[in-house]
Amino acid sequence: MSIVILDKRVIRAIQQVGLKVITTADIRHGELPVSELPVGVGSEFSFVTLVGGGGSSFWPSFERSAEYSDGRPDSMDRWSERVGHQLSNELKLPVVFPFQGPPYFPFVSWASRAPDIIASTMGPSIHRDYGLWMSYRLALFLRQDQVEQQSENAGILDFGCITCETQACLNTCPVNAYTSDGFDRKSCFNYLDQNAESECGTGGCLARRACPIGKNYRYLPAQAQFHMNSFERSARQFYQEES
Repeated sequence: MSIVILDKRVIRAIQQVGLKVITTADIRHGELPVSELPVGVGSEFSFVTLVGGGGSSFWPSFERSAEYSDGRPDSMDRWSERVGHQLSNELKLPVVFPFQGPPYFPFVSWASRAPDIIASTMGPSIHRDYGLWMSYRLALFLRQDQVEQQSENAGILDFGCITCETQACLNTCPVNAYTSDGFDRKSCFNYLDQNAESECGTGGCLARRACPIGKNYRYLPAQAQFHMNSFERSARQFYQEES
């Protein structure tokens, strides 16, 4: 694995639309299965850069957008598509989105090829700096000349999750939805559905908030509420269709 630093022009373009580079993975030398590559992405592309939010970095830009206030569904996905295609056109790079599918692109698998992201004890990916407070909004495929610096053989960085002794993330959820066996979505949804004014419902997931990594990047209250509402809507639709 290698730590990759992008060309300043690429970083600046991403920042100008309110997003951040979350991580970049090397996909050369046949390291990425052909099945994971979007149509049209050939051997000239050496890296995949996952772009999104670190903490609430993109929230002000999204909150000011037309998509946020137009009352139509999937506002964040539509905003992401608009700014993603804007970046793609400006930088002349292929772009894909995590909500684009089915079949869906394997963002988590791509992230696992970078040294600064691992699977956390509670399941979701965790970032060296942002902790659990990050999200992927899009991915760009880059050529070798768009990388400024690369540190080879970095290995996986141990930033405290693997060696955490307290594992507070597994002991804080009021319904024990997070365990070493995975996430119990139904228990989580039922609790939120019956306790709308709970601390989880109004301030964001207590289990995530218990993790000390990236605590300075915790979501702003408005963003935390937005994501919890989105989770509840999607879970309610899923269980209604299931029944």
